[in-house]
Amino acid sequence: MTNGRSRNIGSGKPDICWIRLWITAKKKGKDTRFIDIRYQDLIKDSVEELGRIYNLNGGMTPELIERFGMHEKEHPHRKYGKHEYSLADFGLTENDIDQHTMRYKQFIKKHYEGK
Repeated sequence: MTNGRSRNIGSGKPDICWIRLWITAKKKGKDTRFIDIRYQDLIKDSVEELGRIYNLNGGMTPELIERFGMHEKEHPHRKYGKHEYSLADFGLTENDIDQHTMRYKQFIKKHYEGK
């Protein structure tokens, strides 16, 4: 990162700066600004997961909860079908992803195994 900005944004290259920052914060117990959201949980109960995010900044209002619920009814998951993407669409390979996420995967496995 330079001047607080990632060098790889928009370059098509994986950016590991954020992963390193996240892992460092988690290890030091300074994870108050970081939250882990599993895609499966977001799809299963998005309002609950969004609530976890909003709790980092004071929580959700009843009006916001209602708006999220209405949005979900109007835009259900896969309303327009299943989207298919490939790593090649982004100029990446599985090796690129493995190389740049190895520390993250090791950390997740160690701290969240079985969750």
